[in-house]
Amino acid sequence: MTLRSALRGGIAATLLMRPKPLSGISVLMYHSISDTDTGFITDSPAEFEQHMRYIHTSGLRSIFASAIPGLLARNDIGNTVCITLDDGYADNYTDAFPILKRYNIKATIFLITGLIGKTYTDSRGVSRTILTEAMIREMAASGLVEFMPHSHTHPSFSRLRGTALEKELGDSKREVERLTGVPGTAFAYPRGKRNDETVPALQKVGYT
Repeated sequence: MTLRSALRGGIAATLLMRPKPLSGISVLMYHSISDTDTGFITDSPAEFEQHMRYIHTSGLRSIFASAIPGLLARNDIGNTVCITLDDGYADNYTDAFPILKRYNIKATIFLITGLIGKTYTDSRGVSRTILTEAMIREMAASGLVEFMPHSHTHPSFSRLRGTALEKELGDSKREVERLTGVPGTAFAYPRGKRNDETVPALQKVGYT
């Protein structure tokens, strides 16, 4: 059973019975958490809270994305969920962060480091504000949110090669480490794209 299947099956109904144990790590990927836009990468705060409440009530363990390799190595993966939010929108602070604190759930935000405090416009022309440095530091200090690189400028990694590829990976990693003091070891591909050079470049730059 995956956590997504439980959520799709109806939160209220599922809570009335003992949840079946998860056989592995369920990674739930979010982007924007907001009531102001109903785009395909947006979940409302009410929906997000419903999901987090289910995780809390079910007694599932929440982990950071950076912890996954170690847990896989030890085969310690049951009843575990990893919440991720891509890009690093300011609504992750205003709308998602209070919910994470309410239910004591960990989350990893994959951050576009070159746009901190600026605006990102997606492929549909929708613009959203990115987290500020102050927001990032407060969230990281809470112990509930880790920040990991999501590239520096959010290019398509299907076409990125050579020194340009290594610069995107390196600049993003260094900026996350400067802001949080935590090694940038995990990476989320922008738009899920990569090519045959991507993984070797990640390894060369120091991602695990």
